[in-house]
Amino acid sequence: MATKVVIVDDHEMILSALKQQVEALSDFSVLATFVEMNACLNWFESHDADILVTDIYIDSCYSLSAISKSRKIRPQLKVIIISGNFSKKISKSVSDLQVQGVWEKLQNLDTFSKLLVQVANLPQTSFSRTAPALLTPREEEICILLAQGNSVKSASKILNLSDKTIEAHKSNIMSKIGAKNQNELVKWAISQGLVIM
Repeated sequence: MATKVVIVDDHEMILSALKQQVEALSDFSVLATFVEMNACLNWFESHDADILVTDIYIDSCYSLSAISKSRKIRPQLKVIIISGNFSKKISKSVSDLQVQGVWEKLQNLDTFSKLLVQVANLPQTSFSRTAPALLTPREEEICILLAQGNSVKSASKILNLSDKTIEAHKSNIMSKIGAKNQNELVKWAISQGLVIM
């Protein structure tokens, strides 16, 4: 059965490109596209989908509350956020909203397709967190950044913290999750659904 995708972006060109990319994949179909989030939420009242792909910033507003609302209607909905560039706010959103993936517009469309396939292959579940009990919110935020390939230096710039602070948090994270190296940290973050690689 085809994976059902809904796409929301207020830029028609990006919306069209993503739709074409999804439809080029076997076993995927685009059920609906929207240029604003309220129409998408109304659609979810009477329709279902597997994956929501949405720009984080639509019509001069963050779409974060709409993601929460869509999950209340469809608890098993997987979400991919589209972003112009990765920031502290997006990192926090990935954590808080249990977003399965982030695709940056500067990346090529092939990386979007790979991410979409990876998200589709995640186990179907109602999204309730198990990971945050282990890590503090700040540790989880840093874990996500590190697991996504950011260096300590780049994570410190994103979060506006010193390199020493990030290193201390990294050490605490590794100790709490029992990771001996960066690869084990990444594997743990993937297993908890914090990031998609």
